[in-house]
Amino acid sequence: MNKTEMNQFLEAIETEVLRAAFLILIGTGLRLGEVLGLGLRLKDIDLHQRTIHVVQALVKTKSEGLILKSPKTEKSKSMLRKSTKITI
Repeated sequence: MNKTEMNQFLEAIETEVLRAAFLILIGTGLRLGEVLGLGLRLKDIDLHQRTIHVVQALVKTKSEGLILKSPKTEKSKSMLRKSTKITI
């Protein structure tokens, strides 16, 4: 997907929450489940420090359905620091 197509895609998203989630996905490389987990815990996003703390992910299990749990690996538990704006 090129820059023009990406902008068209983002403009087609009707809600700000979904648009923000896709911008985080595109700009950080986080897994979808990690971003969905973050959406449920806005306290993990610090706009002033420009950091995102990844401490949980949304996963689907056979026995419990969708649940929040720790990321797959210790390396996945992280703090992302963005020194600039996420842009497309």
